[in-house]
Amino acid sequence: MLETKAKKKNLRDFALLIANRIEPLRDNEDFKNFSKDLNMKVLLNATDAKYAALISVKNGTFTVDGILNDDKKALKKKALGWNGKIATTSLIFFEMATRKFTQGEMLKKILSRKIKIKGVPSLIAFQKMVNFLEEESPKHGIKIDKNKTLIAARLFYFTGILHGILGILARGLLELSVTALIFSFFVILLARILIKLIKYNVMNERPVIISCTTICFLNTTTYLTLILTGATEGRFYLDIFMVILIGFNVINFTIFFGSKAKFDQMDNTEKISYFSIVILRGMGIGLLFQILGYIGNPPKPNYIMIIYILIFGIANMFYGERLYSKRKKIGIHIGAIITLVIGFVFAVILTFIFPSPKFVVYVILLMILIAIRIFYFYEKWTSGMLKSY
Repeated sequence: MLETKAKKKNLRDFALLIANRIEPLRDNEDFKNFSKDLNMKVLLNATDAKYAALISVKNGTFTVDGILNDDKKALKKKALGWNGKIATTSLIFFEMATRKFTQGEMLKKILSRKIKIKGVPSLIAFQKMVNFLEEESPKHGIKIDKNKTLIAARLFYFTGILHGILGILARGLLELSVTALIFSFFVILLARILIKLIKYNVMNERPVIISCTTICFLNTTTYLTLILTGATEGRFYLDIFMVILIGFNVINFTIFFGSKAKFDQMDNTEKISYFSIVILRGMGIGLLFQILGYIGNPPKPNYIMIIYILIFGIANMFYGERLYSKRKKIGIHIGAIITLVIGFVFAVILTFIFPSPKFVVYVILLMILIAIRIFYFYEKWTSGMLKSY
């Protein structure tokens, strides 16, 4: 009874403010396109107001209902069926709406519990809805094959289970077993997050799909190296298992890469750049994975390799993120090229001092990356698309 009464009669106070704010979305074609197959509810609760706002989105339209804020039980998920919730003060809601603080400041407020959130994927979808009120971008009208990406995400989840099985089967082979179990954990985690984001049509809004693409590449190169170096020690069935996983990774990589490239409207030059970014991120993670091997290298830790891995593993991950998020800044591109060249020189020297098949692969990938990054910089510099600030 309480729910019915609130939903039908209490559109006032904070709830009325929210309703008026998002009302223009009804005539927004981008919103209709985005939400035509959505079915979600988001609760915005201004804790110092009399009414919370429940936004229900379904089949390209929405409703806003006022919910009395004096009974906590009436605001619970069980009572209202919401998928996402934000609870904070009216002032902070206003600051969020007017972008008064940065993402870092918002994170601090979340960690300090000044902002309480639940159901992040649906909240990301709601944020995208709000963005339609503020910006016009042709990419919102791009049709991404959601079902195709969802199939890939589920296949990605399945490969996470296969990684776990491989880790168990490889018992006694420390490097292969540990590597497979680590991949199993991260693949299953990322796949679960991606599946939730796909449900709310925001799989390309967050870096999760980039991370999934990176893991597919990293896993492929890692297992190829383990096969070629005989890491299975004659257990041929483990080689077959890894080949099957490599095949799945190639399929997932192609779909994830294509989805992001289409969403961002990448031309061929941007696609090549994005490919190099995925490689760079994968190399950074791959290097840091190797550090345990050098820490336990008998008769004592290989401090030279450990220092190299720490410096350039972190640098590769840093530039792998910045080359995408800050791709119009000249300094990022110059810094990345210089870092890659220095890393290459030292990597060649260390390959002769401490021979390793993995490091040979790393050196080859560095050569490819340097060529791509120089090509991309030249193309964008001559076309005047880079900025010095």
